Amino acid sequence: FWFTLLGLMLGTVAVQGYFIHAVPHMEAQGFSRTLASAVWSAFFVVGVLAKFLWGFFIERIGVRWALVLLFVFESLGIVLLMTARSPAALFTYAVLNGIGHAPFLQLQAMVWAEYFGRHAIGRIYGSVQPALVISASMGPWLGGALFDRLGNYTLFFEIGIGLCMLSSLVFLLTPPPRRALAPTGAPAPA
Repeated sequence: FWFTLLGLMLGTVAVQGYFIHAVPHMEAQGFSRTLASAVWSAFFVVGVLAKFLWGFFIERIGVRWALVLLFVFESLGIVLLMTARSPAALFTYAVLNGIGHAPFLQLQAMVWAEYFGRHAIGRIYGSVQPALVISASMGPWLGGALFDRLGNYTLFFEIGIGLCMLSSLVFLLTPPPRRALAPTGAPAPA
């Protein structure tokens, strides 16, 4: 439970942080606000379309492996955003990261049901939401504080890449909990 929460919290700091600062970063790199907005729109359009494909993919590989891949894709997306120096590179970022980011919110909910069952999903999700909301609010704050101090987003994006990779590693190394089997001879639950 705690490793699952830790993995989600670390990745949420990075993802929510770069979400807030993506357009200002593009503008700081000399791109127009119009281009930055078009790139950001492309990111979301691709993400909406990719959700359908991810749904089929998650059913085949499971939530754990989908989370590992998700945070690897998020790391790659931050690298592409950070290093983009042309409109084509920005749109490449938008398409690839849009595909990779698509199941972010769904996996945050699905992991609890898959790992701990659906009978207590309301209590579990309600218990973890405050931690995830705090994590989500830390990312934008950290990005802004580092930009104010350094004049760029480089360190913040590097931290985000590290947090996403650490999240991926947490899910890679921490298998889902095993469910207890019903004792032999016990009646099956209705």
